[in-house]
Amino acid sequence: RRNRQRLKVARIHARIAASRANFLHKTTTALLRRADVIAIEDLNVKGMVKNHHLAGAISDVGMGEFRRQIEYKAAWYGRKVAVADRWAPTSKTCSVCQVVQDKMPLSVRTWTCPDCGTRHDRDVNAAINILKFSTLGNRGIQARGAGQELVGSCIAHLR
Repeated sequence: RRNRQRLKVARIHARIAASRANFLHKTTTALLRRADVIAIEDLNVKGMVKNHHLAGAISDVGMGEFRRQIEYKAAWYGRKVAVADRWAPTSKTCSVCQVVQDKMPLSVRTWTCPDCGTRHDRDVNAAINILKFSTLGNRGIQARGAGQELVGSCIAHLR
């Protein structure tokens, strides 16, 4: 009986792994078919998994596999992958005037720039800055518009 239960559990785990792989393949393919440039942040996934509170969630998402698939599929489809440095202050930098905030805890989801007064959603602002801080920067981004228009359309597709 123990062996039968072990096999049942193994089948369940295999089904979960297959559904995660299927989701990653469909998502990465859809992203690369829609955009000519994909900007990602170079994350220290191994270091993030060491945080015991977040390890399960980070492992479930498969960030390393997501990046690997983005990179090899971009080569297939002839797309560009722009990588931002992991130490770039993407969330704390105002995407309009480039002023960097000193501190910003993770609990802050929206903030207003003290210099220009622009109100930012933390994640949308970080997405814009990841494209700006990436290896491509502001050059080579004339594929489907320029600058903010491209970033806005990419963020709209992700929602």
